[in-house]
Amino acid sequence: MAITSNHKKDLFWNYYLTLIRELSTISDYIEFDEANFGTYSIELAKLLMAASSEVDVVLKQFCDSLNKKKKHKNIDDYRKTIKVSSFAKEFSDEVVLVPLHGLELHPWSNWNGVRNPDWWHAYNDVKHGRNDHFPEANLKNVLNAMGALFVCIVYLRGMERICRHSGDLSMAISWALGEDLKPKDRFLDLDRIRYPLVPNF
Repeated sequence: MAITSNHKKDLFWNYYLTLIRELSTISDYIEFDEANFGTYSIELAKLLMAASSEVDVVLKQFCDSLNKKKKHKNIDDYRKTIKVSSFAKEFSDEVVLVPLHGLELHPWSNWNGVRNPDWWHAYNDVKHGRNDHFPEANLKNVLNAMGALFVCIVYLRGMERICRHSGDLSMAISWALGEDLKPKDRFLDLDRIRYPLVPNF
C-alpha cells in the first residue's frame, strides 16, 4: 500500500493549532478574565516561550518577503519593514477576538509608537531572567503573544497568495482570511469590520 502527498503542509499553521489546543486546555482551569490576567505558571511560561519564538520565525519570513533587499535580524528590523509596507499598513491596529471569553486583544498596538509589544518584553525577560521575571509569564502576556502569532500567520499567508496571484491585494487578503486559516474551534478570530476588502466571518 502506498502513501502519497497531494498538497504542501502548512507547518506554521499546524504548529499554531497545537498551541491553541494547549491554550484551550488552560482555559478549563483558569477563567480568561481580567481578574486573572496576572496569573502565571509553568504551563503559561511554556506557551509564552513557544508562541513568542514562533512569532520571531514567522515575522522573519514575512518581512523577508516584504523586502528582499534588507536583512531582518530581530524584532526592531521587522517593525521598521512592516511600518513602511503598504501591504501591512493595518498590522499594528489588528484586533484579535477571543469570542468564547469576550476578550479583544491588541497584540501589536505598541508598534503605533516606537516600543515593542509588552508581551515581547515579557518573553525576553522570562527567557533571560526567569528567576526574577517569572510572574511575567502570565495569562495576559500569553493571550497577546498567541494573538500576535495569529496575526503574523494571516499576513504571511496573504503575502504568499499575492506572490502567486498577480499582486491582487484584495483577493490575497480575502483568501488569507478564509476558512483554511481559521481555527476549527474559532478560539481566536480577527476583527476586520473596518477593513472593507475582507468579508466578515
